[in-house]
Amino acid sequence: MFHTTYDSYVKNAYPEDELKPISCTGMNTWGNFSLTLIDALDTFGVMNDVEGFEKALEKVKKIDFDIDINISVFETTIRVLGGLLSSHLMAKNFGDKITYHDELLTLANDLGQRLLPAFDTPTGMPFGSINLKKGVHPEETTVTCTATIGTCSIEFTWLSILTDNPIYEFVCRRAIHSLWSHRTNKGLIGAHIDVFQGTWTEAAFSISGGVDSFYEYLLKAWIGFSDEKEYGEMFLEMYELIHEYLRRDDGWYVLHIYANPYNGKPMIDIFQSLGAYWPGVKILAGELIESNEELHLLADYLKNRSFLPERMRVDNLKLKGYDFVNYPLRPEFVESLSVMYKATRDPKLLKVAFKQVDRIRKWCKTTCGYANVKNVFTVEIEDKMESFFLSETLKYLYLLFDPDNEYNKNYIFSTEAHPFPVVKSNKSQAHLYYRKKTKEIRRELRKANKNYDANRYFMITNKNKTCEIDHWECSPFFRYYASPKHNYNERYDYYKNYLSPNFKNQPNGRDLFVDFRKGICSYQHWVEASIMGLETDPRIFI
Repeated sequence: MFHTTYDSYVKNAYPEDELKPISCTGMNTWGNFSLTLIDALDTFGVMNDVEGFEKALEKVKKIDFDIDINISVFETTIRVLGGLLSSHLMAKNFGDKITYHDELLTLANDLGQRLLPAFDTPTGMPFGSINLKKGVHPEETTVTCTATIGTCSIEFTWLSILTDNPIYEFVCRRAIHSLWSHRTNKGLIGAHIDVFQGTWTEAAFSISGGVDSFYEYLLKAWIGFSDEKEYGEMFLEMYELIHEYLRRDDGWYVLHIYANPYNGKPMIDIFQSLGAYWPGVKILAGELIESNEELHLLADYLKNRSFLPERMRVDNLKLKGYDFVNYPLRPEFVESLSVMYKATRDPKLLKVAFKQVDRIRKWCKTTCGYANVKNVFTVEIEDKMESFFLSETLKYLYLLFDPDNEYNKNYIFSTEAHPFPVVKSNKSQAHLYYRKKTKEIRRELRKANKNYDANRYFMITNKNKTCEIDHWECSPFFRYYASPKHNYNERYDYYKNYLSPNFKNQPNGRDLFVDFRKGICSYQHWVEASIMGLETDPRIFI
């Protein structure tokens, strides 16, 4: 499925961004830089197709980001920057099998520089869009979704590590600090915020689209970098709040209850197909029991149906109506299946995955590829295929049926399914800088790169005002431990139940893979799962 679809993209759509699988043509969507080519490159590596990887690599080397086009900061970060960095690491691993001289890293660094001006705002939270050649437009909206702000820690940290330039991780961490400081008095967040004024423009606390990958990256960055602790503490606090405000009386909250972030009261019960990612996140956090129940309910819903619709309204677990009935070949359901299978090796999960493959082949296949489903009830398709079908959906399905694959062991996957290794020598950098004042930070940055001119990348004209990095204020941020409102016993219970014995996760001097049962979340959950026979194979790592 992957190879025939990719070949069709190259034949009919390249160098445009995406394939139109019905008309067998191409179109530009998120940019004008062969999006599908970059997004799908590391799938060749996961499949150990060295020849296919090298052929695609030669095409990627020709890409130039110096183009006058507005792009999404979020989509470009997860699809393009993440794809380049992940593929760079794969290319280095292939060694002499391919001809490679760090071209992907050079492209990633160039793209990273072009994304930096988006973070030059009074709050440090980024704009949602930027022009790759001209920077931020003076009339660009100042409203950004939470996911854009909080979904950079993996890609930007890896870019800092590989280029030895901490500016990328610094701007990302500062943005997340700022987002965290704008929580309501109940500790909750909304879906959209004004990055100049710091006010919530969409005040809805949920785990759904617009917010989802923020939680995902807090956990995965904690797992992915051996000295990271702050993001883990933030994740645990948000995880507690999600349980408190979004959980139904029956314990079922994959339905995405929306709560008012100011008073915590429920707003509406909605299920989004994006929400199928949440069981996978909870599995990584050690919450196997609830995740297993939620995946079972999703699989049960699909028994006599085609696909999960994008969005439907529910009432007491009963279907009330549909808002959006399309299915754009999303990967979230099979992603959670893949993570659960790594944790349990339950063969029933493979049967569920086989049925999903059959559905895609039966209803989505066209002459030139696989098409999005316009209506999950009539199974009408449309002339569009997202790049994530090749980078995520087929990758997770492949890994499900190849349990001994290298990338099933010691890797975390970004929200676009780009794999990054988890080793104890991988340390973040920006935590060394975020407490310092602006001048000290700039001095440190210039030590790391003497040719780096911060003002070159932080100049923007907005409303007749020139904003430079000199005008940034690096406020001191508090540490993210258990809330002070908890009494001693509650705080002790918090650490006992939510932090594993190896929470600090200090490297022991050897470059060993990190066992994902150590240093993540909820040691108690693993004890309970073990009693129920759900504990993962001890050989399995992230």
